[in-house]
Amino acid sequence: MESTQPAVHFDLWDSLKDPASFLADDRANPARARAAALVRDERQRLGGRATMMEIGCCNGYDYEDFFSKMAELDYLGIDGSSTLVTYCQNRWAPAVFALGTFGSLSTFKAAPWDITYAKAVFEHQEDFQVPLEQLLFVTKRLCIINWYLPPAIEAKLGFNDSAKMFYNRYAAGAVKQTIREASFDLTTELSPSGNELYICRKPARVKTRGKTRK
Repeated sequence: MESTQPAVHFDLWDSLKDPASFLADDRANPARARAAALVRDERQRLGGRATMMEIGCCNGYDYEDFFSKMAELDYLGIDGSSTLVTYCQNRWAPAVFALGTFGSLSTFKAAPWDITYAKAVFEHQEDFQVPLEQLLFVTKRLCIINWYLPPAIEAKLGFNDSAKMFYNRYAAGAVKQTIREASFDLTTELSPSGNELYICRKPARVKTRGKTRK
C-alpha cells in the first residue's frame, strides 16, 4: 500500500493549552453515540470480542464516553498531535494511545483491525483518496467515518491560513467510488446534528460445499 499522503499540519492541536476542554461542546453530538452503537453491535456480531483502531482520537473523549466501557474491545487510539496523544496516555493508562497518521496505520502490531473509526479527520486532509485507501486497507470488517462536513455534490476545498489546517468538503461521488473499489458495501446515515456517518462494511463470506464465496 502506498505510504505517501498529503501534508497535514498539527499546529493548532499541538499548541492546545487545555486539551481536556477541547471540543467539549461536541460531546452531546448524537452522531458519536450512533457510531459507538455500531461498534458495540459489530463486537457482538463477532462473538463479543473485537479489535478496534480510532484514527484522530483527539483528547480521548470518544474512548472515555463509549469505548472504555465495552468489554473485550481491544482498542488503539492514534493521533497526529503529540500534545493530544500525551494527554490521552497520561489520563487513561494502560489503554493504548500512539502517535501516528494515515501513512503509519499498517505499522501497528494489531493491524488489520476488525473495526476502524475516524471522526472529523478527513475534513482536514488536503485530499481524501490516499488516506481513505489506507484506512480501508487496514480494516477487516467495519469502517465508520463520521463526517462533520459530509461529502457533497461538488468538492469545496480550502486551507485556513490562520488555523493552519484544511477545512475540506469532498465530492460524494468520488468518495463513494473509492469505497466501492476497495470492495466495501456502503450505507449512510444523516444525524440530526448534520454529521453524516459512512458505514463501510466488508461483505461476509459464506461457505458453500467446501468453497467460500461472498
